[in-house]
Amino acid sequence: MNRMILNAALRRDPYVFIKYVFPELFPGETFEDGPHIQAIAWQIGRIINGEETRLVVNLPPRSLKSFCFSVVLVALYLGHYPERRIVCVSYSEELAAALSRMCKKLMQSDSYRAVFPGTVISKTKNTETEFETTAGGGRLAVAMGGSITGRGADLMIIDDPAKPEDMKSPAERQRIRDIIEGTLYSRLNSKEKGVIVLVMQRLHADDPTAHLLEKGRCTHLMFKAIATEDEDIPVSGFRAIRRSAGTALLPGRESVQTLERLKRDMGSLHFEAQYQQSPVLQTGAVFQREWFREVSQTAMPTRDAFERVIISWDPANMPGQGHDYSAGTVWGVYKGHYYLIEVIRIRVDYPALKKRVISTHQSWPNATTLIEHAGNGLSLLQDLKSTTITAVAYKPKIDKETRAQQATGPFEAGKVILPADASWKAEYMSELLGFPNGRHDDLVDSTTQFFNWVSIRRDPNESMIVGVQVIGSPEPSLWQTSPLW
Repeated sequence: MNRMILNAALRRDPYVFIKYVFPELFPGETFEDGPHIQAIAWQIGRIINGEETRLVVNLPPRSLKSFCFSVVLVALYLGHYPERRIVCVSYSEELAAALSRMCKKLMQSDSYRAVFPGTVISKTKNTETEFETTAGGGRLAVAMGGSITGRGADLMIIDDPAKPEDMKSPAERQRIRDIIEGTLYSRLNSKEKGVIVLVMQRLHADDPTAHLLEKGRCTHLMFKAIATEDEDIPVSGFRAIRRSAGTALLPGRESVQTLERLKRDMGSLHFEAQYQQSPVLQTGAVFQREWFREVSQTAMPTRDAFERVIISWDPANMPGQGHDYSAGTVWGVYKGHYYLIEVIRIRVDYPALKKRVISTHQSWPNATTLIEHAGNGLSLLQDLKSTTITAVAYKPKIDKETRAQQATGPFEAGKVILPADASWKAEYMSELLGFPNGRHDDLVDSTTQFFNWVSIRRDPNESMIVGVQVIGSPEPSLWQTSPLW
């Protein structure tokens, strides 16, 4: 390629720049491309063009997040605006200094100088943690909580603000939040045009990402190590890359099989936070973490041992990305305890939903299937009349939170048991512990539907009709007056 054309592409396209300079900084290593790299490159371009001022990015470890933001974004930003100032913050002085050295190595390379001849690092201010350009701009690297008194920034990059163990401490989480929302924000030269980028792996449900997202007004990029649903990842204003459920983010580096082994080694809760960006709360507003009992798969009752199996469905009213999920939970009753056997959470159109409801029931042919008497549930109930499925229509008469509060009794009593090694366990717990303030509540609805129905069923041996029986929510006091199975 003609050098002038290449240089023009490197100036204009961050994705081309990322791929081109990677061997410069990581000689001998293989560049593992992925849809997240193109999505990040697009956002970097929007920052440089002044189209994005607040960006939150959540990525698993070893996915090139620091390289893309603390190195590439800085180099490109100063390449276009050598007079502007950047502050880069990391959890330790060592990490901050290492990223500063890497960025400076890139900007002093012949290839960078050829692309941005007007951006030159000054000889008068060039230390391990800070360098300036001859145009008056520069990059300052500090540890979280380090002094930036008297310093202003046009671009603030907060890259891994805390170590995983630090996020366990409420005091440390509050300290980091105060630094980000107080000290760092105040150092922007322009509160309107200044840019703040937070890039991190999720470490806790109450981490900096959670607070910035709660405030709103920011763009959020979030990538799971293993996709849990089909998703379209925007990589430009008019193009998106489809990522299929069950695929690894960087399969050449970490396959699904490798990630599943890692999950077993580090534990599902830690894996869900750091690799799946879905941290689980340790306490909740309605459900409490200590109420969840877990047993190994070998300690679960055998399939034939369950006295009864109930499949509870909460169908979404509208399918597709951006809408609610359809959720199903499969429960087994055994000696007065309720075993969660399976969790299903899907975004599909109605024909696919109907097919899944039928196939799930076929897996448990003697089960009772509960379906919410609303939205797509009405169609399901009507269509199931022509089958041999025992279908029960559940029609809520009270609000979601009251239904959830009614369902806490068996949890608090230690009667609800989850398989400890289930792939869906962390996601399920996260939603229940996050209720009613979480993003989704479909699994909560499926769960409370089951337990509310249990409280109504006074005689567990009563035979069910084939077809549809409509029942409603129990009165708030029914848990105290009606015996459980």
